[in-house]
Amino acid sequence: MKRSLKQHKPLVLFLALAGLLVLVLRLLNGFCMLRTLTGIPCPGCGMTRAVLSALRGDFRAAFAYHPLWVTLPLLAWLVFCSVLPQYRKAAIDKLHAHFPCITQAGYRRAETVLSVLLLCAFLCVYAVRLGMGWRGI
Repeated sequence: MKRSLKQHKPLVLFLALAGLLVLVLRLLNGFCMLRTLTGIPCPGCGMTRAVLSALRGDFRAAFAYHPLWVTLPLLAWLVFCSVLPQYRKAAIDKLHAHFPCITQAGYRRAETVLSVLLLCAFLCVYAVRLGMGWRGI
């Protein structure tokens, strides 16, 4: 059965935004507004260089620049769903069709837990890196 573009609209929009993000990252090439203004690196410092290193296939350098670069797709999905809630509902409905145990409330609870875990992970990495003096970043 052939699917129309309208059925894939959330995926196409998500991929277009991801492509735009990669383009912006490529143009900025590691520019951090907070570090430029205050001299203090932000919790995401090194993320741009990590993503660019991963795109080149240099995963060792990517993890050295920022160990949480692998969480970016999850973070992007969480932001995407919070900015465009109609796509969140569509995603939950599709998941519920395949997995009846997934409900709106359960999905939102999982979303909240993942958001809190990501925030804690970023803050822990930030604290460790500040304590180490940000050598090499």
